[in-house]
Amino acid sequence: MLSVLYVDDEPSLLEIASIYLAETYPDIVCETAISAHIALDLVREKHFDAIVSDYQMPGMDGIAFLNALRDAGDTTPFIIFTGKGREEIVIQAINSGADYYIQKGGEICAQYAELEHAIRTAVERKRTAEALKSKHEQLTLIIEKIPALLSYVGSDLRCLFVNRKFAEWYGLSEEECIGKDIREIISERVYLGLRERLAGISCNADLTYEEIAEPKNGQPRYFRVSVIPHCCDGCTVGAFLIVAEEITDLKRSEALVEIRARQQAAVAELGRMALTGVDVQTLLEAAVTRVADALGVEYAKVLELAPDGRSFLLRAGVGWRPGLVGCAAVDADVRSQAGYTLLFSGPVVVEDLSTEKRFFGPPLLFDHGVVSGMSVIIGGRERPFGVLGAHTGDKRLFTEDDVHFLQGVAHILAAAVIHSQERKG
Repeated sequence: MLSVLYVDDEPSLLEIASIYLAETYPDIVCETAISAHIALDLVREKHFDAIVSDYQMPGMDGIAFLNALRDAGDTTPFIIFTGKGREEIVIQAINSGADYYIQKGGEICAQYAELEHAIRTAVERKRTAEALKSKHEQLTLIIEKIPALLSYVGSDLRCLFVNRKFAEWYGLSEEECIGKDIREIISERVYLGLRERLAGISCNADLTYEEIAEPKNGQPRYFRVSVIPHCCDGCTVGAFLIVAEEITDLKRSEALVEIRARQQAAVAELGRMALTGVDVQTLLEAAVTRVADALGVEYAKVLELAPDGRSFLLRAGVGWRPGLVGCAAVDADVRSQAGYTLLFSGPVVVEDLSTEKRFFGPPLLFDHGVVSGMSVIIGGRERPFGVLGAHTGDKRLFTEDDVHFLQGVAHILAAAVIHSQERKG
């Protein structure tokens, strides 16, 4: 049903129009108003699909009525239906936002058929425009809110469109990206890989792959990239839609799961070795190897506390310069990390040895460029056997799970050491 408001200062014309429209076009419901002021009150109270108005009316003419509606933000289709046909009035009506200007007079059936056609056309045009606007708003919302970098590039790899997230990632505005060769925006390595993949893509052959983007804040960023070819004539690729979804957190989660599994496997293997009664030195050497591998560090060590308690001996280790294992000594006072670990009686984690305030790093660590590390106590029957440590030349924040893993290895070594000490009496 179409609801129409017909405004005219002549009651007879209102009656004729409402009766004719109702009888001829049953889907049109026509309500009437004898003045523009009354019509404005009606418009505030209810919705109309279209408004038909005479031009020359006392108090407020049809164009003033139209201007009042438009000033209030009302965009209802508006048709001037009048006997006044001067050209300047027509121009003024159209400039004010009227959809149609129809002159009264002539054969009544033809006149109202023209009016009915104008009403339907104006309403349909407005509905189509609103639908398009709604679709555009929905598409804009999706494009701007979707958690992915979107770019639409031509076959020459020049950017035809990018979303805000894409532009912000590269520190540009959306306008700055348009028209640029994508090579000017992304890194050379990523560009060369993309160009090679696009060279072999054809219509209806979407492509998905993973890519490591330029590091941000020193951390690599991982993306799942989907390329959708746009075929202009059904057989020639004219453009590409590229959707890059960041999966860094997923990759980190997968890496953590893999690390935890590797650490658990290392602890289980060392436990099995200890149960077989393997000698302590063999177990210590296996332990430092497993620790370095499971934690992904360059250095691991077992420092054995000397009988006088004043120093440690590098009993087992990996990554250290040749000749140090079995010979190098480390002070056991609180100025060294190992000595502080004994004093603290708990795990000690160092994020940056160069700024550490609790103790000084021993020459063994500084000479190898160690930056981060952690250490735990290896227990003994009457006193600690020593310290188990893991170190790296990269700045790293070891997690609580990393500490628990190192403690697990230290507990296995402590049990083996105590068992060995008890056997020796």
